[in-house]
Amino acid sequence: MRGEHMRKALLVLISVFLITMPVYGHCRITLSDCPELNSGEPLRNYIKITPDDTIPTGSVITIEFENAFLYTQDVIDGKGKQSDTGFKGTSSTYQYNGLKGEYKWNKKDSFNEAMPQTETSQVPYYINRVDGKKAEVLLCGIPHVNVGRGVRHDSQDYGEPYYYIPLTAYVDDGSKEVKAKISGPANGFIKDTVIVVANDKKAPLSTESTTQTEEATEVTTSEQINKVSVKIGSNILNVNEEEFILDAIPYIQQSSGSTMIPLRAVSLALSDGYNGAGSINIVSWDANTKTAIINYKGKRLEFMANADYVISDGEKITMDNGVYSEIANGRMFVPFRALGEAFGIEVNWDSATWTASFN
Repeated sequence: MRGEHMRKALLVLISVFLITMPVYGHCRITLSDCPELNSGEPLRNYIKITPDDTIPTGSVITIEFENAFLYTQDVIDGKGKQSDTGFKGTSSTYQYNGLKGEYKWNKKDSFNEAMPQTETSQVPYYINRVDGKKAEVLLCGIPHVNVGRGVRHDSQDYGEPYYYIPLTAYVDDGSKEVKAKISGPANGFIKDTVIVVANDKKAPLSTESTTQTEEATEVTTSEQINKVSVKIGSNILNVNEEEFILDAIPYIQQSSGSTMIPLRAVSLALSDGYNGAGSINIVSWDANTKTAIINYKGKRLEFMANADYVISDGEKITMDNGVYSEIANGRMFVPFRALGEAFGIEVNWDSATWTASFN
């Protein structure tokens, strides 16, 4: 084993090289004025994000609060109770619903499909609560032809396209400042921008922050995908010849004959989440739509329970052999082959041992 590790380390060292490259894509981030607000009350700020580069539909930005707490998903979706923090009124939602409430984005429509529905240059989004302090905002894309230009509806022209996203959170510790970090998506149009929201009557805040295109020195390697394998009927997950215990066992879906694997476990294996070298948060779950979302290596995949397709960076792709994702034993299972092919990974099947592997 030591020789194998030495060989891999040598390969990585040989392939490392330094390059200077531009970090493409930036945006203008503006924080709206906060009305007079005492500590303990819901925030009333909006973040206006105006990208200066193409944004693909399905891109995600992350808003993570340091000392504030997100409303429940029901409140964000307009399904909360009057007693809930952040409640705005019956059926009143923080999600995008058009300029006058006439259009609710379905999280799939592209820019050209969504924008004719409402006369505005505000681009649709959807807020998904990940946990108490973190939200992921799914974005309707902005094509390059519209970046920095006006949005046209019939005979009328509107301003350049932007996102206007509410900070759906509250403070309950008496803080006079709320700190949040905004990052993503993969193409880097936001780079870990920290914003501070004044939460005090004496200090309403209106500020602008811009991430600039810059020259950066980056270390790159000839990165290798982890070798991951699972065996039908076995609770052993093999990652680069190291074994881990699964809490859900792979099986063959009878209707399609496809190998089904627990999505979160295998995704973590690909991203080194099991050994602590990678992210353990690349998979999120939308309970409303029963959709598992994977953000990995600049790609976004969506697998919906009981659907025979996967959405890859906003594009709907039908899976082979009539296979469909499904929930079994409390876990989301997806076809092994569809997951690998969506990431461009070589998929192999050993019929003798009933073992599927990514190489």
